[in-house]
Amino acid sequence: MLLILIAASIKGKILISLVLAIAVPRYILSGLYQLTGLPGLHLAAGIVGLVVATAAAYGALALLLEDAFQRTVLPMGRRGGSSTALRGDLDDQLSRLRHEAGVRRQL
Repeated sequence: MLLILIAASIKGKILISLVLAIAVPRYILSGLYQLTGLPGLHLAAGIVGLVVATAAAYGALALLLEDAFQRTVLPMGRRGGSSTALRGDLDDQLSRLRHEAGVRRQL
């Protein structure tokens, strides 16, 4: 499931994709530990879990600062539509609206 979420978010939100990509090996290591009981896997899963937590904390801080200052303070690696939503004008954000479901009457 995480791989599906990574594929969906990589186009516009790189930081979210990165956090999810780091979480994949963490869950694999945890699952292998549960199957084998090798203590080294438990330690490795814990270390990777700390990396995931650090990346997620950075993302949360970046979003919090962005909300507080109404501008990007820490880079989040936005691109595509995510970048346009912040840097573009209202016309850029509404350009695809007429093609969205529920906007036009049924034919």
